[in-house]
Amino acid sequence: MRGLSLVKNTERKTNKWLTGECDLFDVSAGKGYDLKNAWSTKTFPGWLIDCGDKVYEWQMRAYMQLWDAGEWEVVHTLVDTPQRLIGFEPLQMHIVSHIPEHMRITGWLVERDFAKERLMIERVEAAREYLTEAIREFDEYHKELKAA
Repeated sequence: MRGLSLVKNTERKTNKWLTGECDLFDVSAGKGYDLKNAWSTKTFPGWLIDCGDKVYEWQMRAYMQLWDAGEWEVVHTLVDTPQRLIGFEPLQMHIVSHIPEHMRITGWLVERDFAKERLMIERVEAAREYLTEAIREFDEYHKELKAA
């Protein structure tokens, strides 16, 4: 649709706080893409205002940190539902290939924000501290039970 020649990424990256395997990364552009494929008109965000999702936003921020990218685009596409998965809903919700391709793609861009990355790192560190303390308390409590 956009004339890009991208190949599915198969590399998993990990740093001190995060790990992830993105869908697509264009090295020459320093930009990544995450693909979300909807199988029905009911779940496809046709308008940009319907695309914003905080969970996806933070996922893209993690990818930007791991791949050292300046921006990441979440690309929603609408494709035909595989026939075996169509149940009792109207076929027009699931067979969409007659709709022009440019009307079956919606994308929204997340730009890198180092302040938000620092916040993400702080949250990971806080979660690790909490987990360490919870495990310590669990072990201590169960040692006391065993001794009793």
